[in-house]
Order: sequence, then structure tokens, then C-alpha cells
Amino acid sequence: MPSSPLRPARDLPHALTRYDRLAAGIGDRRIAFFLDFDGTLTPIPPRPELGRLSESARAVLTRLVRSASVAVVSGRDRAVLERLVAIDGVSYAGSHGFDIAMPGGCVFNGCGDFLAPLDRLETRLRQGLAAFPESQMERKACALAVHTRRVPTEPARAAVRDIVTACLAEEPQMTVTEGKMVYEILPAIDWHKGKAITWLLAAQGQGLEAKSIVPLFFGDDANDEPAFRTIRGHGIGIIVAPPDEDRLTTADYRVDDPGQVIELLRRWTLSGWRRSC
Repeated sequence: MPSSPLRPARDLPHALTRYDRLAAGIGDRRIAFFLDFDGTLTPIPPRPELGRLSESARAVLTRLVRSASVAVVSGRDRAVLERLVAIDGVSYAGSHGFDIAMPGGCVFNGCGDFLAPLDRLETRLRQGLAAFPESQMERKACALAVHTRRVPTEPARAAVRDIVTACLAEEPQMTVTEGKMVYEILPAIDWHKGKAITWLLAAQGQGLEAKSIVPLFFGDDANDEPAFRTIRGHGIGIIVAPPDEDRLTTADYRVDDPGQVIELLRRWTLSGWRRSC
């Protein structure tokens, strides 16, 4: 499958209007679905604890997992993902792929050596962010997230960013990526959502080079780009972005919003394809 150039998301073909072309590119090969959660399967909530999966989305995923490999690959904590999705047969990769569980008990956890610096950072950040009550820090099994969606002004958001930067300077084992109104603090090693997808495929006896399977990844944020890059040339990346989005991406197709993600998945469930790993 040809790779996609780095280009603005707005210039990508729309996956729904070009559905026939998308399906033709897959042909008779099997599909493995990899799905981000917030901003992809569901709109981004004002606070992370308000996140929900709609019943219509749950119904579509429940049908999809009967005939295909389905994994949710998210920055959220894995235990939270399992509770929010709660569909038998789905694999879950939380903390940007650092914490993975598959049906049948196959697991991966890459954060054991980083719990101490995470604990220290959590303490420092809680102290530093006390002056900004609109910010919110979320502790995960293998990561920390600092949310700024409710921080009211740009100077205040800049101050939060400076606090995150200063705290990280004390912990060189950790690094930060910036998403949509969030700073994700992770172990500073070569691991990300793309690596998690590769691990999940290998755990199913497949690989990116396999000619019989096509990995499809759906994501919406800058921290999803490693996954788009990883499957580039081997699978299909679909970014969730509005029609005027000018952010550069290596995705192949675009949809406007999570509702269109669910509609696209619904079409697959109705297409008669029976693809599974």
C-alpha cells in the first residue's frame, strides 16, 4: 500500500465520501482496528472523568469485535478504558501504549522502572499547580496528564506550562508531549502508540509486514502521529479533524468528528466483510 506524504489534514480525502476507494485499497485482506478514545470514539469532555461512550458507539463496536480485531489505544489509564468501553473481546492499550491488556490475559507493562519519578512528579506538580485550581492533574498507571481546558486565559495556561517544564527538569527519566489542552508526561523511552500497535499485532501472530492484514488506526491529536507514522505504507491512518484543519499529518484519510468515525465503523459492520486476526 503506498505511503502518504506529510500534508495538511484538510487536504486529505474524506473517508466517508471516498468509502469505496478506501474499501478497494483493503481488498480481501483482514482488518485490525486500532482506535483512540477521546476525540475519536467520543467527543473530548470538559473534564476527563466526564468521558462517556455513547450507546450507539457501543453497539457498533460490539458488532465490530465479532468479526474483527479491535483495540482501543489511548492516553487514558487502561483500567479507565476498560470501564468506559466494557466490551468483551476488545484489547486495551492505556497510557499511550505503556499498559496493554488483551483478551485471554496477554499483557504488557512498560512503566515499572518509572513509578518513583512519576510519584515525585505528581507531588511537585500538585504543589506547583495549587495556584491554578482550574487546571487538573490526572494520575495514571504509567503517566501523568495536566489538563488546561478550563484554565481561562492564555497567560495562565503559559504559567501552567512553565510549571510542568520546571518540574520535568528535575526528572530526566520523564518527558512530555502536548495534546489538545493537555500535557502528557511519560517515560522518556522509545515507546508510543505506534509501538503499542506493533506489539498488539505481534501478540496476535501478525506483523506490520504481513500481506494478509491491514491495520487501521483512528486518532485526532498530535500524540497520535507516531501511530500514523508507524503504520504508514502498511496500513491506513484516519485522522479526526474538521474540514479547515491545517495541522500536518501522515494520515491517509480524514473524517470530521467522532460521529463520523462511528458511521464509518457502522458501514464496515454492514458490509458483509468477515475479517479477523
